Amino acid sequence: MNVWVAGVSHSSAGEAIANLLAAEGHGVIGTDRELVDVTDWESMDKFVEVNGPFDAAVYAVGIPLLEWVREADLLDLKEVFETNTFGFVGFMRALVEHQTSGRVLCLVSDASRTPMRGSLAYCASKAALEMAVRCCARELAPEWSINGLSPSTIEDTNMTHYNDHAIPAFRGWDADKAKEYELSMVPMHRRVTKQEVAEAAVSILTMPSFMSGEIVFLAGGK
Repeated sequence: MNVWVAGVSHSSAGEAIANLLAAEGHGVIGTDRELVDVTDWESMDKFVEVNGPFDAAVYAVGIPLLEWVREADLLDLKEVFETNTFGFVGFMRALVEHQTSGRVLCLVSDASRTPMRGSLAYCASKAALEMAVRCCARELAPEWSINGLSPSTIEDTNMTHYNDHAIPAFRGWDADKAKEYELSMVPMHRRVTKQEVAEAAVSILTMPSFMSGEIVFLAGGK
């Protein structure tokens, strides 16, 4: 397959997905925000026009935000939604503008169904993203197969410091106790690894195309 992976910043899940696809012999073009800004729909359109068509594409872009509801700022909320949700819509629009079919995988998050204190924007944007995936799958069938992968907290990524330090500090929690609380909700009692996310992603991309509109949770039984 010829695959575009958007969101391959260093030590990210997107990078792990791109590396595994390449290791299995697929042609991969990975982009980060410096190469293709997902909040700039024209940039994505031009990218697909020049580099496509793609047999498959992965949207692995996302940003967090810590903000109490009583202190919510509209510009902050817009930035999160423009990246996490609207970016995916622009991503899909660019693909369907320049090709007639393909397979798409969107990295969502179990935050789409797990409310978290101080993370209204992130959780809400991921919930909206989940529905955007399902709507696109329904509207663009049968030529397109579109699915989502929703992992729980991923270990050893560029988000690890955010999860282990920024969140506990924001909530006024001890870091070790915060992680133990997090893992107490996961029956497997650990975080998912980047490799496991990559393996699940590649598996979904290579499954029969009849699988579409699904949100696959990789959350250790949570």
